[in-house]
Amino acid sequence: MQQANQKNFWDAVGIPSRGERLYQAIHNGFSCEVFSKLADISGVGKKQLAKITTIAPASLSRRLKSGFFTEAESDRLYRYAEVYKAAL
Repeated sequence: MQQANQKNFWDAVGIPSRGERLYQAIHNGFSCEVFSKLADISGVGKKQLAKITTIAPASLSRRLKSGFFTEAESDRLYRYAEVYKAAL
């Protein structure tokens, strides 16, 4: 049951749970959809999530226009998701 809940979390956020697919997703940069879903699921606003993951407001605006986050930003978003999931 625990494993099913973890899989559902990652599916809901739109991030592969581990392995090569996760590495590639981080390397290529998460889509803005992942950011929005993570904010919704964790119950924090987008501005607050950006602050927590140290994404500057101007950078957030650029990412939302381009549609993707950088590798470093994606890594921080993934780490936030891991901590949030562990706290459930």
